[in-house]
This record gives sequence, structure tokens and C-alpha cells, in this order.
Amino acid sequence: MLLVLLLPWQAFGNIRNRSIGPLVSVIRDSGKIAIAKVVIRTRQHLAAVKPQKRGLMLELMHFPKELIAVSEFNEPAEKTVGKAEMQMAKQLIESMTQEWKPEQYDDDYQEALEKLIEEKIESRMNQGRLPPRRIKRRT
Repeated sequence: MLLVLLLPWQAFGNIRNRSIGPLVSVIRDSGKIAIAKVVIRTRQHLAAVKPQKRGLMLELMHFPKELIAVSEFNEPAEKTVGKAEMQMAKQLIESMTQEWKPEQYDDDYQEALEKLIEEKIESRMNQGRLPPRRIKRRT
């Protein structure tokens, strides 16, 4: 049975400079997790805050409206697959399998966005207009 502790995310922000050890222990001992809404970039997410050995883990979840029932999936029509086709599929998977190396993957979207912003700033400067002023974030 999963019991849920509903906490505003701000409750975790206030403990930034203090040890979260007691909070982690109490949540773990209670058998509960915290549910929070967090904004990452420009999108709000539903999240579970779970105790771990050395801190809290934020696990993103889906809002109910983002989910669809399994019965709504369109399953492909069942067809009998021959032995040769199965063997070919297995060979394909084997030939494409490689060791997982996360450093091979980059955030292409973020890089393209930064490039677009830089080009826009450069374009404005070339037109004699100053780029927009940056707003300092509070820390």
C-alpha cells in the first residue's frame, strides 16, 4: 500500500542550506512519498519525491490527462511470423546492439536553441539595435 504525503515543492526549497537527513528519514520511516508539481523550463510536471539513502529523488510522472487506457491502443493485426523472419529480426537486433555510452548523446534541442538565440542577438546587433537586457535571477 502506497501512502502519499502531499507537500508543496517550496517546502523542499526552504531546506536548501540545511541537512535534509531528518526529512529523508521521516519520509522513509512513514512509508510515504511526497507528490509535488514542479516547473522545469516551460512545462509543469507532476512529480514524486522519494527518499533515497543520501537524499531525495525527484521522479517525473504524468498527469492523468496525458495517459490513455490500454484499451485505446490500436494493436497490430496478429500475423503468423515465419522462422526465417524471426531469425532475421534476431540478427538485426544483435547487429545493432552495442554497449550503452551515455556520453555519446547530446541535447540537440538545447544546442539548436542556444544557436538560434545567439544568431538573433547577432542579427539585432548588426542592425544597430541592442540585444534585450538580461534579467538577473534571484539566488
